[in-house]
Amino acid sequence: MKAKVLYVDDEQSSLMALKRLFRNEPYEFITYDSPIEALRKIELIKPAVVISDQRMPEMRGTVFLEHVKKMHPYSVRIILTGHADLEAAMEAINRDHVFRFIQKPWDDEELKIQVRAALEHQVSIHSLKAKVDALLDEIRDNEKALNSIRKLAVTVFTELEQPLMVMGAYAQLLQDAFKNDEIPCSYLAAMVSQIDQIGKLAQKMESIAHKAQR
Repeated sequence: MKAKVLYVDDEQSSLMALKRLFRNEPYEFITYDSPIEALRKIELIKPAVVISDQRMPEMRGTVFLEHVKKMHPYSVRIILTGHADLEAAMEAINRDHVFRFIQKPWDDEELKIQVRAALEHQVSIHSLKAKVDALLDEIRDNEKALNSIRKLAVTVFTELEQPLMVMGAYAQLLQDAFKNDEIPCSYLAAMVSQIDQIGKLAQKMESIAHKAQR
């Protein structure tokens, strides 16, 4: 089954532009012009990645993605935002509602790269979740071990998640600032890659914490 990427934007021109851009990609690209309607369909669609414009009349993109996280927490969320909305995007990243933000007007190839990265991140999350489930099945009868793991998971997740999201966002800003300078850009790309790896560990800790509490 193909992975699904959901894109929400009230502007038909943007919807059509991205439909054309992603028409030959190896995943299903689904569009909605209403965030409210998209939320009604989110459980049916089960998107791996959700992309939203920030400025929409029915609902801000950051608010929409906050709802998406609650309803479909293992989706990876991306916000498209203009310069004037960067502060809102950064706040959403700080609050763990958004994986990446992309400034408008976007670069087509960069947007494709970011969507591929989001899909890879989502696959990693599910892989880690499966490993955690298997581990918990082995230790479920050992209450003491389960409680110790839960405490460790909560501590690690709490300490890592927010600073990692903030570092990733600022690394993105620096990548944009140094995009014409090859050496700093390569260093920043390596840094973002390592931040993502640590982020996967944080996601694993979150999954362990949630499972262990059941």
